[in-house]
This record gives sequence, structure tokens and C-alpha cells, in this order.
Amino acid sequence: MRKNFGQLLTGAVLLFYGGVYLTARLLGEDIPFFFDGWWTLFLMVPALASMVETGIHIGNVIVLGAGALLLCWERNWIQNLNFPLVLALVLIVLGVYFISRAISSARKKS
Repeated sequence: MRKNFGQLLTGAVLLFYGGVYLTARLLGEDIPFFFDGWWTLFLMVPALASMVETGIHIGNVIVLGAGALLLCWERNWIQNLNFPLVLALVLIVLGVYFISRAISSARKKS
């Protein structure tokens, strides 16, 4: 079950959004869940599913962080999102990852 959680979660989210979208379009109404930055869910949901299935790794943390940053930018919670800011945040995450990895491997050898 744990291995299939990502597929189940992604399938359920797509089924829900597709059903609501189809129903709203058939009734001629606005789609209620298309908020600014809704597309960032396509980054964050698979990253969260990957964290549940395989554990927290540097790749899924970076994708989740990038999705969260883009969502904040789309919602105008962050006014000045630019490449140097994103690059700095990625470098910080990588730095913390390598330091924690070096410390944990040094503890295992002792």
C-alpha cells in the first residue's frame, strides 16, 4: 500500500479535479478551485507522495520547496521572486543536506 500511495494520491486528485471541472463546464459555471497558482500542485503533490513512499530526499525537498515558492509568488505573498533568490535558497538546502549527511556518516563510523 505504501508503494502505491503516490499513484493513489495522484489519481484521486486528478479524478476529483477532473470531475469538478467537467461538472462546472457542463453547468456553465466558473471553476471554483482554479486559484492563482493552482498549477503548482502538480509539483507539490507528487513531491509529498514521494516523501511518503521513499522518505525525505534532497530531490523531493527541492521540488516541494520550488512548488511552495512558486505558489507564494503566484498568490502575491512574495513580491520579488527572481532567479538569484531561488538559487540562494537551493544552495542553502543543498548545504544543509551535505552537512547533515557528513555528520550522520561520521556518527556511523564512530
